[in-house]
Amino acid sequence: MAQASQSDITLFFIDFKRVAQDKFIFVGRKVNLDCISRLGITIKGAKNIIFGLTYRDYISGPDKDRDRKMGNVWVFGTLVDKTEVYLKLSDNFKCNIAKCISFHEANYRCTYPYKAN
Repeated sequence: MAQASQSDITLFFIDFKRVAQDKFIFVGRKVNLDCISRLGITIKGAKNIIFGLTYRDYISGPDKDRDRKMGNVWVFGTLVDKTEVYLKLSDNFKCNIAKCISFHEANYRCTYPYKAN
């Protein structure tokens, strides 16, 4: 899929943050929970990190969510205490739920198309 524009990414975050104010789900996969534990943060802390993301943290997406029929996933990365964290966020806001699917150490070096801008 084509790279999203800076404005598309910003619009995604506006919607995500609006919905997440009321209903935020942090998928409790072991890899996600282990990561926040190693980083010494809570799910609330992870949410705050997500809320601090910008288009500069964008890696890829939106791509069809392969586990759900509706919605897309957006991929981001950020440094948390010198650890590169890989995040996947869902844009399926039909049920007014903002979801963090992945929040774990990056398995490979991430490429950020807007980091230099």
